[in-house]
Amino acid sequence: MESTVPTGDSCSTSSSNHTSSSTSVSNNNNNSKGIVVTQQVHSRIRQLEDELQKTSTEFGADNIELVRTLGMLGLLHQHMTRDLSKARDCHQEASRILQKYLQDDKVEGERGGGGDLEETLAVTLTDLGSCHEKLGEYELANQEYSKAWALLVSIDSCDQKLMLLEACSRGMSRTCRTTLPQQQQAPPPPPTACFHNNPSA
Repeated sequence: MESTVPTGDSCSTSSSNHTSSSTSVSNNNNNSKGIVVTQQVHSRIRQLEDELQKTSTEFGADNIELVRTLGMLGLLHQHMTRDLSKARDCHQEASRILQKYLQDDKVEGERGGGGDLEETLAVTLTDLGSCHEKLGEYELANQEYSKAWALLVSIDSCDQKLMLLEACSRGMSRTCRTTLPQQQQAPPPPPTACFHNNPSA
């Protein structure tokens, strides 16, 4: 009985098929993982939306407890679902509540944990500025970066102060170059120029 020795071509074909099969399995595994992650993200978003609705109904639309939920929702939309319009709306509502709460605190003369809230507001405004920028809303982005910058400068101690100041500085620089007339873009204005020239800061 004659034995059959695999030729080079048959070995190459077998190896190619094996590689193709392995690649297919790897792609399927990656797709499955992607689907699971997406499902988890959307499940978490639904949970947070339910929590938001419950808290709003029970305590009112201006309750400070809504800020945390809005912030988490905003970040999920911003970095996971890439729905920047929804992310912007969440950060915008969170900043509105925080600013109202801090303003009421000032009127009453009871700052309490105002420092922590001001840091949270600075983070929220920076995230909001990033959403505006990515949506092409450069003037609005510059305004939010500038507000965050001014707030951070006024805070004595802040765990994320240097990191946030750098993020705001870069954001203001980018949005200044985008919104200024072409003839004013060389050299690019420093971030502080945007801040000082911004009437809303």
